[in-house]
Amino acid sequence: MTTPRVMRYRYAMTVAARAVAARIGQGLIQAAIDAVGQGEIGPLTLCHGGREARRVQVRIKPVATMTGPVRVHRLWYHCTSCKHGFAPLDSRLGVAGTMSPALIKCDFANRLG
Repeated sequence: MTTPRVMRYRYAMTVAARAVAARIGQGLIQAAIDAVGQGEIGPLTLCHGGREARRVQVRIKPVATMTGPVRVHRLWYHCTSCKHGFAPLDSRLGVAGTMSPALIKCDFANRLG
């Protein structure tokens, strides 16, 4: 027979194991993102309007994932003609906002019920 004390111990071990697994997963995702690089295209590229955009800086974007937050270091390009800025790495990673593609799918599924 399982006592309340054993049940509390099992629960605490499960919570601790999940936390460790999440930290490991978060570290692996961060390492994979870092290995991709910053999205280097060159000093110049074309903006969405077909005009010349210049690389201006590295921006850090926090992204929520299934295992916790990660930081994406990405190059930011800016077009002086249309005043539009963008990071090519965002589309390469599939990160439109601040949530990973997997987390977006999970969030969408939860909203559908």
